[in-house]
Amino acid sequence: MFDDNRVCAVIAESSAADALAAARLALRRTRALELRLDYLASEDEFAALLRGIQPLAGQVTLIATCRRKEAGGRFEGSIARQIARLVLAAGSGCSWCDLEIETVERLNAATLRKTLGDVRLIISSHDFARTPSRLGELRRRLESAGGDLVKIAALTRNYREFVRLLQAAHRRSNVILAPMVEIGQPGRILALREGSPLAYATVTRAVAPGQLPLETLQSVYRIERHNRRTQL
Repeated sequence: MFDDNRVCAVIAESSAADALAAARLALRRTRALELRLDYLASEDEFAALLRGIQPLAGQVTLIATCRRKEAGGRFEGSIARQIARLVLAAGSGCSWCDLEIETVERLNAATLRKTLGDVRLIISSHDFARTPSRLGELRRRLESAGGDLVKIAALTRNYREFVRLLQAAHRRSNVILAPMVEIGQPGRILALREGSPLAYATVTRAVAPGQLPLETLQSVYRIERHNRRTQL
């Protein structure tokens, strides 16, 4: 689905200039970028970023995310404005959008799909306090919302919770796992090994616990070589 680009660099900057500079740096190592539109300081910066990414259309996998504050992001505008940002990003070359389940469930699924057009959709859940107790139910809730992929990001406070999170997506190629953990082997490496389609990496700043720098994931851990046969 993402070809060989299983490491996605997260671009989270307040200005378009800084975001584009971070993107250029990341593109030396990966061809998949998540653009955190909720970090941009103004509508002018948002428009400038869209102009800047247009030359990348079709050459790079671009994921547009405009995360609402209640889901761990910075966007405080209306849902209509949030969706409008994603639509504009899709028109500027983003082939994927990531939308939190809380927002998706407040919208009509068919209308949302029609509004977003041909863009592919990741429906995500974020828990910065704990690992949800009923992960199977959560996964099915996300899957039933009509996206192309689902993402579960959760704080794993101990090894048992971490294993439960991995098991929730065992042998399911449609589930991106983002364990927020910093104990032992970096959790996102193990999630990729278990089949998660993507692992998210930082370029200039981490937007969630457990994210490692792109260079570290590739140069030190050689993350793109990991699969279920990899010995740890």
